[in-house]
Amino acid sequence: MSKETDSNPSIIHSTSTFESKVIVGGFVSLDDGTGIVHIAPAFGDEDLSAGKQNQLNYLQPVDMQGCFLGTFPFKGKFVKQADTDIINDLDPSIQSIDISLKLRKEFLPSIGSANSYVLSYKNALYYPHTGHLGTISTSEFTYNTYTGSSIILNSAGGLSIVTTIDDVQTTIVESAGTFDNTNGILTLTEFNPTAISGNNLRIDVAPNSNDISSNREYIVRIQEKDISMNITDITTATSLVLASSTATGGSTVSYWGILNGI
Repeated sequence: MSKETDSNPSIIHSTSTFESKVIVGGFVSLDDGTGIVHIAPAFGDEDLSAGKQNQLNYLQPVDMQGCFLGTFPFKGKFVKQADTDIINDLDPSIQSIDISLKLRKEFLPSIGSANSYVLSYKNALYYPHTGHLGTISTSEFTYNTYTGSSIILNSAGGLSIVTTIDDVQTTIVESAGTFDNTNGILTLTEFNPTAISGNNLRIDVAPNSNDISSNREYIVRIQEKDISMNITDITTATSLVLASSTATGGSTVSYWGILNGI
């Protein structure tokens, strides 16, 4: 931003409830990007310093545990727990949203030596019945000579290592560990892969509830296929259900640009 710009904040547009201001910041230049950036004084050292120098409002909507403050309907919720509440509140045409969350752990197992690993997801895990498919999914690895191997929940409620041979799922190791859904803990016993795909082994699980506890040790993964949304079609005033970008009821609408921002 040009040094000749007035150092006092200036209103560039105004409504009855919101004002935007332009200030000078030494950390912004025309050499990288447009020369103008958005700042949030509550997040980041440079933003905080610029905010103090220019008497900007300091708004911190979350506490140190990442839970919302204020008088929002979702006050007290962890920021990721409030995703659906925030989206529902964006537009009166949105009736409800259903999102299937997955919790992920990534780690680098020892290659060529057997070790045990305890993975804690800090949340109760989804377990409708013994051997339920889809409760656990992993990235692929090589076990002995079997490429494309993965870990699944077996019919006994434990963990097995499987691969696909001639289009048939084949068990390599029947008892590879335990699955404690109540406490959210997976234990791999004497796990000895010979190679992994990528930099780490990824293990995704489904939480028992979307109301997950706040914790900084996992990634919340939301994919388009895990989202469905009930809306009111403003052109026909009929209720639609979106499970993809195509809406039933005659019109095709894509809303994933909104949802991918969460």
